[in-house]
Amino acid sequence: MVAELIDHIEVYHAEKQDGITNQRVVIYYNCIGAFDVPDRRRIPEADIIMETKKGVALSYAPERLAV
Repeated sequence: MVAELIDHIEVYHAEKQDGITNQRVVIYYNCIGAFDVPDRRRIPEADIIMETKKGVALSYAPERLAV
């Protein structure tokens, strides 16, 4: 079933830098092509404001980002 969703996969040469090996893999999906998944640590967390009743607003801001 998953194979039907994937058009093709590109695998690049592994690169080693500072003792860490990285290898780029790009998956091309049928109908949408390839897309980049954003790094969660670079996405700013939005404050959540809930208006529970008239004149009352609760605000929640996460203290730190879970990785």
